[in-house]
Formats: sequence, C-alpha cells, structure tokens
Amino acid sequence: MLPDRSLHTIMTIPGRVSFGLRGVTGAGLGVLLSGCSGKAPSENTAKPLRQHAYVWQRDWNEAVRTAVMEHSRDFAGLGVLGAQLSWESGSVKFVRPPVDWTVLARTGRPVGAVVRVERPVPAEAVPELAALVIAEGKRLEDSAKAAGLTLVEVQVDYDAPQRKLADYTPWLHTVERGLEPLPVRITTLASWLAEPEFRTLIAAADGYILQVHSFDPPAPGQRAAVCDAGKTRAWVRQAAALGKPFHVALPTYRTTAGYDASGKLLGVATDGPAPEWPAGTVRQEFPSDAAALAGLVAEWQKERPAELQGIYWYRLPVATDTRNWRWPALAAVMSGRPPLSKMEVKMSGTAPLDVVLSNSGEQDEWLPPRITITWPGATPAAGDAVAGWSLATKAGRAVFSPPSPSAARLLPAGKSTAIGWLRFHEPAPPNTDIHPLIDPPAAPAPPRDR
Repeated sequence: MLPDRSLHTIMTIPGRVSFGLRGVTGAGLGVLLSGCSGKAPSENTAKPLRQHAYVWQRDWNEAVRTAVMEHSRDFAGLGVLGAQLSWESGSVKFVRPPVDWTVLARTGRPVGAVVRVERPVPAEAVPELAALVIAEGKRLEDSAKAAGLTLVEVQVDYDAPQRKLADYTPWLHTVERGLEPLPVRITTLASWLAEPEFRTLIAAADGYILQVHSFDPPAPGQRAAVCDAGKTRAWVRQAAALGKPFHVALPTYRTTAGYDASGKLLGVATDGPAPEWPAGTVRQEFPSDAAALAGLVAEWQKERPAELQGIYWYRLPVATDTRNWRWPALAAVMSGRPPLSKMEVKMSGTAPLDVVLSNSGEQDEWLPPRITITWPGATPAAGDAVAGWSLATKAGRAVFSPPSPSAARLLPAGKSTAIGWLRFHEPAPPNTDIHPLIDPPAAPAPPRDR
C-alpha cells in the first residue's frame, strides 16, 4: 500500500513518491520488463481468479460498515488495516483504526489483518520493530477472536530499503516465529524483483502480495496512470518465474500531485481531498485506468501463470471515499470489462426548459469541456447557467461550459447536476427538435491554487 503519514485520510509524501521502479535503471530495467529470469513459469492455469479487497480506513464510520456488509461477499476475502507504525522524532507513533471486528465476523469472509510499517526506520530501531509488529499482530488476533472471528493471516506491509533486502529476511523470520501458528504474508514492491535477495525473502514468507500500483509522477502536464498494464504483465511473468505463489495488488484510486511554479513535485495525495499546498501550486490528477485493468483481469481469467493466485484490490469502495472508484466501476472491472461510460443531457419543463447533466454510467466522469444544445429557431428569449457553469447563446444554439478550472470536477456515477435553463419565445420547440451534444472530456487541465 502507499505509505500514510497521519491519522487522516490525506496522504502527502514530499520528496518520496515512487517505489514501483525505484532503484531499477539501465540494464536492470530491461531485464525486469522483459520478464526473463532464466526460468519460465511452471504452467498456465484457467482456474477461477480469486479477488480480494483491502479495507484501508482509519475511521470505521457507518459508511465503512455499510460497504463491508454490502460488498464483502463479492470477494474471496478481505485484508483490513489493523495498525500503522511510524517513527517520528526518535519514537514510535501508533495508529490503531477502531476496526469493527463484529461486522467483519458477520460477513463470513476470510479476513486477514495488515500491519503497516512506515519508512524511514532507523537502523537501531529495527530489532524493536520486530517486537512491535509481533505485539500488534497478537493484539489484532485477540481482538478478532473476542468478536468471534479467527484471522486467517497477518500481512506485514513494510517498504524495507531495497538495498537492504538481505536484512529483511532474518527480521521476517523473527516476526513469523513470534506469531506462529498464524501465517505471515508480506507485501513487496515490483522494483524488488530485480534484486538477487528477493528470491530468498519470499521463500521465508508464507506468501506475498506483489504491489504494482506505484509510479513516478511525471513532469507537469504529462499524463500517467497509477498502474501501467504493460509493465504489470511483465512483472507478473517475472514473479511467476520464481516459482513462488503470489497475489497482485491492483489500484482503484486516483492520485493528485502538486507542483510548484518551477515544476518541482511538492507531494501527492491518494486519500481524501488534496492538501493545502501553497498558492500557485499546479495540481494534476493521475487515475487508475479502469479499462486497462479490466483488460488484465479478462486475460488472467482466461489464462495466467499458475503462480498468480489472485488479486487484492486497493481499496474497497466506500461512499465517502471520493478518491476511489465506486462499486459499479469495480464490479465491472472485476468481471473483466471496462465500466460503462454514459453521460446524458436531460431536459424538462417548457418555460423555462431546465437542463441537467446526468452520469448514467458505472464510473465517475470528468465534466465535459462544453455541452451544445441546438434547435431550429431563433435565439432564446432568456437563459442562464447555474452552479458555476457559463452560457453563451445565439440563434438555434446554446453552449454551456463547466466551472473553471474543471480538473477537480468529477460527476459521480449515478448522479446529476443542474447546469442551467433556457426560456423560448412561445411556443417552445418540441423536445424532438432539441439536440444536445456533449463534447468528450479530454485530460483535465491542471488548475493552480490561488
């Protein structure tokens, strides 16, 4: 998972946002992307693709409980953020979400608890770190049991320094011994695949989840997705060649990056609203490409390396999570098809004629750059735009434009927004003579913080 630095749902990571390709350059990158390691995957399989979801909230409010109860049975299991450890000013800081184990027990789904360890961890604190992770794992196991739920595993989500993976293996052995007989799985970064110590590390774990949803935000104005489907295919082949069963963690969220006037990256946000960056900051959105990820799922449902056991989606859709896919989009991608995209202009009344933009599709949509309404006739007698939209009219044509900047304006799936109204000289044209045209959204222009 992406590292979190506070109890809140905002994530800002100045100076450190990339771990998908960190430390892999030149020939190493070529080997990694080729998927060649000298050993081919043992076999391919078309067995059902097991799909899990992470519940990664720190505030277990009613929206989280509702999402868990409504959608948990659509997954093979859940991974729940149970604790987060971070070092600040020479001491450890704990975040312990108030997980509702009773709700999780009612789902009847297999549940694992995740202990997140934030970097950087001072070298002198590494031995203490193992003891703390063991203690948190036992605390979570006991809390679940008290609610009638038996955890199936503890996941350790620790971005250990890539250059020190050899030190991670004995540390992991210590944690596993401390939590026996509870299985311990680890999350790993795609960049680790190129390291010679990686094979030894995964051999020491009860299993691992390969994270592929990390990237380097490009220069301002350039487009990128949180997860590159082509690289993911290569990473999966690379991992499968090692012969150890694994899962892949795929993203459902979008990231906002902030840049200063010179193009320097100020930080990124993947949860909740973007931070309060300085005036003049350029914000840019990087999505999880639903269509590309649906293509991956469709491929893996037909055939995939036998070592790839399933998927972990990061993260479970929650109604209040505005930076994440909503459930209809994730359900479509899980089935192996892109979410339906359907924006419509709906009109009602006659004097005035109310104009509404409706998202009848399965995914959130950027507001279009303009909506043009035409009819056979003269300029309307009157008209206006609402909610920040603007209106320009002439004979037989009205053009509505969205608020500026529109980069942060999404219309959620299943929602509508009024954009304005028109009043015609009587009689108004019949609806069959009124033709709306929605311009396809382009990449949203990066807005500046004022």
